[in-house]
Amino acid sequence: NVNVILNPNRYAPVFDPQSQTITVPLSTPIPSQVAQVTAIDADTVNNTVTYSLLSGLNSVFLLNPTSGAIIYSQAPLALDYNMTFSAVDSSPYPLSSEVNAFVRFLVLNQYAPVVVP
Repeated sequence: NVNVILNPNRYAPVFDPQSQTITVPLSTPIPSQVAQVTAIDADTVNNTVTYSLLSGLNSVFLLNPTSGAIIYSQAPLALDYNMTFSAVDSSPYPLSSEVNAFVRFLVLNQYAPVVVP
């Protein structure tokens, strides 16, 4: 007897775009959604994708595992961050992919110039 196990999971989720640059003004209210990672799974079965933050500051940002929404949740200690996100499909034999994101906080000029006579 030969048991054949069919794995309908042929494709790993694919991020679009393949890398991201996210710019966040420091004046952005906390909490706010500042970006979203999106991955598409080409399989017709088991194509639900779950997102996670593999590396980076999970105290400054929160990630919604279902939607991929990136939430700015705490004031940063630095102005530049590198983060890596993962997308895993819902197959019994899951496949995954990763995407890198560069986050830059912008310091905006909040005050108009004052002319002194």
